[in-house]
Amino acid sequence: MEEYNFQLVEKINQQVHVVQVPDTCSFWMIRTKSGAYYSEYIHSGYIAIGWNAVLQSNITQDTEEKLRQAVELNYADKRPGAAINKCYSFASEMQAGDLVMILGDKRVAFGIIGEYFEKQDIQDPIKKELEADAQIAAGFHKQNRIECPYVKRRKVQIIKEVEELRLTPMLARAMLNHHSLSTISDYAIPVLNTCFDLYVYNGETHAVFRVNTKRKIKGRDFATFCYYITEIFSVLNEDEDISITTNLNSPGDYVVAFSQGMDFIQEHWFAFLFIFAVLFGGSYEVSGLKIDIPSVRGLIKWVCNRKHDNSIKSLEAEKLKKEISGIDLDNELKRIQIAREKEESVLQKMPTDQELEKLQNHNPA
Repeated sequence: MEEYNFQLVEKINQQVHVVQVPDTCSFWMIRTKSGAYYSEYIHSGYIAIGWNAVLQSNITQDTEEKLRQAVELNYADKRPGAAINKCYSFASEMQAGDLVMILGDKRVAFGIIGEYFEKQDIQDPIKKELEADAQIAAGFHKQNRIECPYVKRRKVQIIKEVEELRLTPMLARAMLNHHSLSTISDYAIPVLNTCFDLYVYNGETHAVFRVNTKRKIKGRDFATFCYYITEIFSVLNEDEDISITTNLNSPGDYVVAFSQGMDFIQEHWFAFLFIFAVLFGGSYEVSGLKIDIPSVRGLIKWVCNRKHDNSIKSLEAEKLKKEISGIDLDNELKRIQIAREKEESVLQKMPTDQELEKLQNHNPA
């Protein structure tokens, strides 16, 4: 049983991935010309923007007046300044590591932005761009593939693709902006909630529960869910301010936010094991190892006891080597005992097997 639990915890550790999002990360939204270039962007791993008459070298070397003339000469833009600003944002303000929301016709993708580059083998790029624009305006792209003619490009690593109807109301609101490229840093949290199940951003931890059932969720069940989450983490940190938000749709997401960072997760990851159990349903199997509803509490207790027992053994070894004084040893043992009692309190706050199964039934993997 000892070896089974150890292997199981190792497998779960590999599956539960906490994403650390840099505080400097910016968020962008890019359109794909009525969805015409969406599939190409997703499958080829890049995003792009038009106005081929304005390349990165033009942005860095030409005067603003010369840039305006280039746009006015080649395009029908009534606001050449807006076009130039978008080109500048794409080529210079976007940074590798930023996140981008890519809008298709009925699907939306999210990706991590990479380095800027320019496609050099497009013959007569301005003419190609104008021809493609005319074809899309005529609806040609609805039955035929139109290859993207844009020169200015950035690599992108796609991390999530969803149906537009599954977006939260907040992100749906962001889509009301019809600019070809725009910054959506005001929607950072809704974007991250869509992309990741467990992440840390701006010193705050977010755990996202994705409810996939299409039936209505009873208010009592949601209240029970909120109760257990707040009780468990309030035991770990009495001063913790926990917020729970939901888009109130089914399917939809419940988002639990903690004003703690990565250290909090690493120190109390056994509590996130409970979250993991809810996220993946009552049974989770990988490489022949399986965790069932009745074993969740027992497994967490085993993890906690093993951690504290190993700490005590380590202290006793230090005492034998005379690397720790008697007073320091007593203090450390008291600290371990306090931590053990706190974790026992957490286990007591966790739902019974029947209650946990009820929560999991709303969230099939």
